[in-house]
Amino acid sequence: FTLRGFDQRQVGVFVDGVPASVPYDGQLDLGKLPGDTLGQAEVAPGGAAGVYGPGSLGGSVRIRTLAPPDHAAWALSGRASTHGATELSSWVGGPVGPVRLRVSGAARTSPGWPLPRDFEAHAREDGGLRDASDRRSGQGGLRADLPLGRGGTLCVSGRYLLGDFGVPTGLVDDRARYWRFSRFEDRALSVARRSPEDALVRSEEVLFVAANTNVLDAFDDATRSSQELQGSWHSTYRDHRLGGAWTGTADLGAVRTLGWAL
Repeated sequence: FTLRGFDQRQVGVFVDGVPASVPYDGQLDLGKLPGDTLGQAEVAPGGAAGVYGPGSLGGSVRIRTLAPPDHAAWALSGRASTHGATELSSWVGGPVGPVRLRVSGAARTSPGWPLPRDFEAHAREDGGLRDASDRRSGQGGLRADLPLGRGGTLCVSGRYLLGDFGVPTGLVDDRARYWRFSRFEDRALSVARRSPEDALVRSEEVLFVAANTNVLDAFDDATRSSQELQGSWHSTYRDHRLGGAWTGTADLGAVRTLGWAL
């Protein structure tokens, strides 16, 4: 996506205070975010959002996961598409003593995304479903809220994703590349204290730890089954991040507000 003319690599996206993009290239695949656990999103366009870091030149998108329910509840849902993609998701939550919990999980598979009916066959693509655009993933999420009275709420949030997906071969590149992410793993844990919503001065302090592991393979041909030629390789990328943030707003009366981030 783009924001005020800046592409996604120049827009900071945070889920419960944790950066959601892959560190080494700044890319974000929105399809990897568990949509059934996302609650509200706050969009801050423009250079003023640069306080969120060097990757937020075009602005920032701050996403919060859904709060746990006040009473015991659960849900199970499934979806399927005409081209064979499936999704099964569920969550369960409720109060456990003074803490409110919400635990969720989802499994997604897709054989690939369909090409337009008028697509003209190419030497590297015969039409129908885009070659090597298949993907599989499993996700899990946890959020625990502990009310602190007028001190706000202490929120602990965690997410885990494990999957693999193909990389379609370019149709205009001089050299065909037969790549596949054989493993994509994303883990994050954050602890935040949030002020009451009705407070005159609202602030949020977040500490987080996150880890990413990507395994990218280059294969000999379109079957993506062998790695014997000189141009094939196996690459593993690992990244660990530890950080924190302090953000807030203060109502100054009328329509004026003061915001800050550190």
